[in-house]
Amino acid sequence: MSGERKVGGASGGAVVLLIVVALWVFAQRDAPDVFVFGDSLSFQSTGNIQDLLKSRDLKGKVVSKPGARIGDGLPWVEDEVGGKHPKAIVIALGTNDALLDSERFRQEWPAITMQIDGILELSKDARCVVWVAPVLAEGSDQAQQLIDWVRQKGPSVHVLDWPAIAQQHGDVFTGDGVHYTAAGQLRFADAIVREGVQNMCGVAKAP
Repeated sequence: MSGERKVGGASGGAVVLLIVVALWVFAQRDAPDVFVFGDSLSFQSTGNIQDLLKSRDLKGKVVSKPGARIGDGLPWVEDEVGGKHPKAIVIALGTNDALLDSERFRQEWPAITMQIDGILELSKDARCVVWVAPVLAEGSDQAQQLIDWVRQKGPSVHVLDWPAIAQQHGDVFTGDGVHYTAAGQLRFADAIVREGVQNMCGVAKAP
């Protein structure tokens, strides 16, 4: 009898294991190929980003909210990416940090660098990570300082030079010099998908 119980227990354990494996496989198949984490600029461009990813047969998820700062990205990445292995993660955060007044930015700089490092550490299971350089219409030394910190992380992260792209066009910014026009939102989404996901990460073909 005890032998039979052992066989039954082993068989039951095998069934449970198969179920767990099947659920994991299903979760991986259903998981997004690309995650984009951002602030109001990404929020406004969500539809364009999703459409451009879909045109390349990629499942995408945009996690964003107006006013988001780099620190908001830490729990987002942990919650959304944990246990998954996406083809690409795009971080489009930093604009609201760059907009801080100079004294507050100086005081918060040590925390900001730790937040950047934390996000990159949480993103290490992705095949490719892209950080979108923040841009303001009038330029920003603080935005440059942010992206210089990201660049020194080396080959673990690609830096998308969105400022260079945006400055080629006169229709990107609204009057506040921060947010984007409809044309700017489309250019922003195109830069993320075409330059970031497609060209830098190599995980998408041109539609």
